[in-house]
Amino acid sequence: MTEVEKAIEYFRYLANGVPKRNLLFGKHKDYENKMRFLAMQALQEKAERGKGCEYCNGKVLHTEKYEGLCDVEVMVTDDILEVNTFNHKTQYTEDVVFNFDIKHCPMCGRKLVEE
Repeated sequence: MTEVEKAIEYFRYLANGVPKRNLLFGKHKDYENKMRFLAMQALQEKAERGKGCEYCNGKVLHTEKYEGLCDVEVMVTDDILEVNTFNHKTQYTEDVVFNFDIKHCPMCGRKLVEE
């Protein structure tokens, strides 16, 4: 069992009505402090993940230059993965945008759509 799983189990134990005073003596107090610290860390990590990464907040994921043809960039906009072609070098091609619906950021895995 991982430390996080132990902390979850500990808080389930408390939620089921175990009197707090039973856990405050000797090594139990140290254990309780450790579990509180792990719970705080887990909540902080969840809050950070909820903000998303630089890519699901609009930064271009990838740019590619095709010599003599065009440039391509890939980015996430809201819940859409966009593939944009631009700066076309020939008269036979034009700017094209491909859109793909996505549910999670391809870089950090943050959920982009609430279901």
